[in-house]
Amino acid sequence: MKLINKFIIIIIIIFILLLLLLLLLLLLLLLLLLLLIIILIVILIIVSGSIIIIIIIIIIIIIIIIIIIIIIIIIIIIIIIIIIIIIIIINIIIIIIIIIIIIIIIIIIIIIIIIIIITSSSLSSSSSTFSSSPFFSSSTSSSSLSAAAAVASSSSS
Repeated sequence: MKLINKFIIIIIIIFILLLLLLLLLLLLLLLLLLLLIIILIVILIIVSGSIIIIIIIIIIIIIIIIIIIIIIIIIIIIIIIIIIIIIIIINIIIIIIIIIIIIIIIIIIIIIIIIIIITSSSLSSSSSTFSSSPFFSSSTSSSSLSAAAAVASSSSS
């Protein structure tokens, strides 16, 4: 159980590191985009000289950057939710496996107890059968044996 939890923690750490790497790449992309925007604004100022066009372009670029940031946040939230769901499913599966193992152990213990009860009752009944047999009874005494020997000797003479 502890090994499985450590494995889950390692998977979560790997996912978090991948998310951080993705965020770093996206921030790098945003910085490159901002650098491109600055270069584009400088070119537009030199070429057109119109401030209104530059303001409109800046507003459009800011809206695009906000949309990209919102998409990144949504992707991160979805990945975190997926990781949480995977952890919950793995824990539920582990709990179900443990319950099944406990039930199997209880069934095996019950079967062993039933076998012990059946064998002990059959042994006690067989020992009572032996004790009720005339060959194994203690009521056979030496006097009855000597009487039988006397009858046998008188019949032979």
